[in-house]
Amino acid sequence: MVSFEILHYLKRKQVGKDGYMAFKLDLSKAYDRVDWHFLCAMLTRLDFADKWVRLIYGCLSMVQYKIVSSGRTLQPIMPSKGLRQEDPIFPYLFFVCAEGFLALIRRSQDKKWIHGCKVADGAPTMSHMLFAYDSFLYCKATDGEDTNILKLLDMFATASGQQAKFQKRIQSWDNKFLSRAGKEVLIKSVVQALPAYTMNVFLIPAGSFLSATLGSNPSYIWKSVFEAQELVRVGVRRVVGNGTHINILSNTWLQDDVNPYIESSHPALVGNTVDILMKIDSLEWDEVIVSDVLNERDHDLVLKIPLSSLESDAWSRVPGVADAPMTFTSWFEEGLDSWNEAKFLEASMIFNVDGALFSNERQFGVGLVARTAVGLVLQAKTLNKVGALQPHVVEVIGIKETLSWIKANGWTSVIVDSDCLKVISDLQRSKYMASPYSHILSDCKALLSDFDAISFNFVKQSANKIVHALARSSLDEAHCTFSGVSLPTVIVSLVLDDLN
Repeated sequence: MVSFEILHYLKRKQVGKDGYMAFKLDLSKAYDRVDWHFLCAMLTRLDFADKWVRLIYGCLSMVQYKIVSSGRTLQPIMPSKGLRQEDPIFPYLFFVCAEGFLALIRRSQDKKWIHGCKVADGAPTMSHMLFAYDSFLYCKATDGEDTNILKLLDMFATASGQQAKFQKRIQSWDNKFLSRAGKEVLIKSVVQALPAYTMNVFLIPAGSFLSATLGSNPSYIWKSVFEAQELVRVGVRRVVGNGTHINILSNTWLQDDVNPYIESSHPALVGNTVDILMKIDSLEWDEVIVSDVLNERDHDLVLKIPLSSLESDAWSRVPGVADAPMTFTSWFEEGLDSWNEAKFLEASMIFNVDGALFSNERQFGVGLVARTAVGLVLQAKTLNKVGALQPHVVEVIGIKETLSWIKANGWTSVIVDSDCLKVISDLQRSKYMASPYSHILSDCKALLSDFDAISFNFVKQSANKIVHALARSSLDEAHCTFSGVSLPTVIVSLVLDDLN
């Protein structure tokens, strides 16, 4: 399917400065031409044990062919290359040889000798598709890359013994010169090709895969894909985000392996979306409503779900991020090491953040502190929210609140310190993870596009005592902001110790 999609893209592409082309390789007598010495060299290069390589070579070299002529057995023929297709292990050995070809392709890509084809923004770059001895290669349609592909094939052929069929052509038929028997062969060849043509028609319904039906006349590919629908339904879960597009009763959104559906039957749940269970003025579960309309099992599961401002789980659809002057991805690609080092020296403010869990109350707290570069506390802040979350989720929520706080006050050239290495590492990765935690990371990355100079720093817990104590105090002093001259008593001594 992937191969057909790429070829379909190449056929329809009519604009753009770069054109692409595809090579379909057909290796001549692929199994019969495998060079044994090349195969053993590949096994050694892939770190197979010497004993295993010797065993494989022994299996290859013990083959003998004997010819009987006029009732007399001639001297045995000892081949020096080739794999017997009937042996179950030999197809895997052929794949080992193909790995050498892949290594040449990767090297050519690294050196910018060839460039793969990319069918859409966000799609992976495809340079090859290997199907045993039938393969596709994709590159830019230029004389230079065409020549590089041919050199690559020639190099592989010299080393492995393989040979591509460059002169292969489609046989043509002219029924004017065919006998009755020849016309019968022509008809049979056409009729036998019709099922293969039918199976290559990839008719796939438009819409959601999870809600799609098989249909009255499905294609072969759609029937094959449809077989996996029930398996996907069992394991898939909707990421809540802001809950505006998730039906409370009909969608699978609870983080439960056995039953991801809401079991409660309160009339207020019928036909409504998940956002009615949240507070109107903030992105937080409304515990009064949740306790009123849900049973104990559903209540506990709901409070374990972190909330995000995203409507979709796609980072590319975050409002405003696509048009931002600098997204987190481009910042990441510029090189975090040099970028962070330069901004670290110029930072005018340092922010510490930490979270605290209150399991019995099904709540969590966040402590935030804003300091000057020399350590003087300017402001402190506490937050308390409803939810029975994991520690790293609470930590990333704290960082999100910190970024919102920095943005609201217009602070620039800042460093954010946290004692959660996982969150700091995940913020510095461009890879997307499909989870509620990843949604909050995406919120943070969307906020990052508004900053010119910001850096994240991992610190030990011993260097984060002030915000840790502040987060613990949020159960009693929730949603409070303190100035540097009127700090809460719980952190005054810690601030003085830190300055000393």
